[in-house]
Amino acid sequence: MNVPLKTLICAMELVGSAQAQCLAPSLDPAFERIVNQSAKSQKDAFLQTLKASNNYRQFLDSVFYYGDRLRPGLRLLATGRRGNGYWIEFASLIGEPEDLRAVKGKPPRSDLPLSYRWAYQVACSLLDASSDQDWSFLRKCALRQIDDPWAVTGAIQTLRLIASPRAREMLVS
Repeated sequence: MNVPLKTLICAMELVGSAQAQCLAPSLDPAFERIVNQSAKSQKDAFLQTLKASNNYRQFLDSVFYYGDRLRPGLRLLATGRRGNGYWIEFASLIGEPEDLRAVKGKPPRSDLPLSYRWAYQVACSLLDASSDQDWSFLRKCALRQIDDPWAVTGAIQTLRLIASPRAREMLVS
């Protein structure tokens, strides 16, 4: 479900379901240069930018805005010691099924930044659960079988939003 951002914002304005906001591509002009680099260079530049700013949250809009172009560098963060926790939050924000499968297949070590909420972030991104693996993951989260105290909240929220017969069945059982 890849809906262009402008289309989504326009639809939100028309429906009146939410106040539309313009996403700022970046608060740091150097960030825009990261987008056009190779995957390895993206990863290194991204880590330097994060370290220099000491506030990764200021880049969430940029990651959302440039997500498809940043994925190669961000995927490299998944395998590194530093940045794995950031990778999970950014991958969840972008929401590509392949990236979410990678996160579920290799959860972070508990001593990494943001690792305590990894399952919550992934569960919230599974609005288009399409595989048995996705449904199984949501079920495990909802039943508190994942080591993340927030996972149950994310799974229940996602299942309620999906609202399919399969999701409703999981919520009832």
